[in-house]
Amino acid sequence: GPLFCTEGDNLLTRLLAELRTENPEPFCIDEYLAPTSSAAIARVLVAILKQLSCDIEPWGVYHYCAADITNRYDFAEVVLAIVNQYDKRYTDISLQSAERRRERTYRVFNCEKIRNTFGIKQMPWKTELVSTLRQLYQIEKNASGE
Repeated sequence: GPLFCTEGDNLLTRLLAELRTENPEPFCIDEYLAPTSSAAIARVLVAILKQLSCDIEPWGVYHYCAADITNRYDFAEVVLAIVNQYDKRYTDISLQSAERRRERTYRVFNCEKIRNTFGIKQMPWKTELVSTLRQLYQIEKNASGE
């Protein structure tokens, strides 16, 4: 699924760049995804590595993504609500939704195997998003010398 973090080209940084334009493009309501933070992926990898050191014998491919599913429009709304707490440039932005003319798409992994093998449970993306945006604005604040 799509990843988000404070740096680089990812779901969150592209969305924030889009919201900074005068007329953001409409966001799809029929493309479903489970946005996942890079911090969550790091925690999952560390947990797997710790268990591998205990001589378990895993096999196959493992998937991980956030627990809850959303669409791009709803994700953008949540981002906007959180960002407005830190940055008043976003207060007057209104989002537009758009439907695609084709089938709904789902970019969500089945995480049953990673849960059953390693006991790793999926976490909600909203919790990770709040901490990621807090960190992003702390980084920007420190960079500007405030």
